[in-house]
Amino acid sequence: MKYLHRHTPDDIRSVPYGFTYKEMVEVIGESEARSLYSSLYKHSPKKNT
Repeated sequence: MKYLHRHTPDDIRSVPYGFTYKEMVEVIGESEARSLYSSLYKHSPKKNT
């Protein structure tokens, strides 16, 4: 039997880069997940020159 770790909202808010959008929605809800996810990825990467 496969062990499934249940994440808490605090887990997601403390280190959000380790979660997919789907995992965020399942734990914290769609509106909060959308806001958090877009704040993480709304800026395009900067070019290294």
